[in-house]
Amino acid sequence: MRKGKKRFRPGEAIIPGISLIFGIWYFIQTRDASLTAIKWPYIIAALSGILWLGVVFFFVFTSRETVSVEPFQKNGMSKIILIFLAPVIYIWIMPYIGFGIASFLFLMILFRLLGGRSWIRNGGAALSITLFLYVSMILLMKMSLPRLIIGPFQI
Repeated sequence: MRKGKKRFRPGEAIIPGISLIFGIWYFIQTRDASLTAIKWPYIIAALSGILWLGVVFFFVFTSRETVSVEPFQKNGMSKIILIFLAPVIYIWIMPYIGFGIASFLFLMILFRLLGGRSWIRNGGAALSITLFLYVSMILLMKMSLPRLIIGPFQI
């Protein structure tokens, strides 16, 4: 097996980049929390960091000779910029349209930008992830996330 020079694949760096942005943003927001409250997130972050480094070293930096340059062709660079802007827009619109709707729209847009072709599968995955997050974070953990109030309903 011939070892080649490691190359950077920007298309594979999107998901680790987004997860790093969300992780840093989470710990910026919770910097005033007590050690008792933040103990489990630190443990999860340490384990996720190890997995994140594995993803970066095995998928982003590759020694394969055939490196795809697809992200820089046609609309590829604008797609990468949109994927990095999507979490910022998601956080910005959440107080106005609520956690549930913002999460669903964010996931739908992200799935489409990442190459999802089926609206039904993308919608099903986005809806199931949004419902899971809504039930676990709002109903079970009683977190006070932004909600859209329409008459007697809170979404």
